[in-house]
Amino acid sequence: MAASSTINNFLSFFLRTKPPPPPSPPQFNPTTSQNQKPSSSQPLIAQYNPPPSPSCASSSELSSVICPSMAYSNTLFFRSPYNVQVVVAEDESEEKLLGRFRREVIKAGIVQECRRRRYFENKHEEKKRKSREAARCNRKRFFLSLFEISKP
Repeated sequence: MAASSTINNFLSFFLRTKPPPPPSPPQFNPTTSQNQKPSSSQPLIAQYNPPPSPSCASSSELSSVICPSMAYSNTLFFRSPYNVQVVVAEDESEEKLLGRFRREVIKAGIVQECRRRRYFENKHEEKKRKSREAARCNRKRFFLSLFEISKP
């Protein structure tokens, strides 16, 4: 009998939860000073500014720890080389919009990057790919410099 009460006390010590703290009273910020009499033309406005709760403040940090790939999922314009944005004009057809979007995706290299990430790439293949990309960039630069108009 004494052993069971000891176990219950021991378990209740570890399983005891703290009661939530009592809510703090709302903070009021009057816009007019206390010394002035409020006239009929100047109303007294109170604003409620609740203190930020610690659970809300760290929810984005917590979600990035739980699922790192979703860390920037809610960001509107996350800066990356693979972020494509196409602004829709008022009288633009779906075909033109789809074509512009396709060109932007190809120009950003998203499809090429997805194909590259599909399979593992060892160091030798990575060096070959980077040298091909550098040669392509240099070829474009050389081609553009041929047709560049020099100013006198």
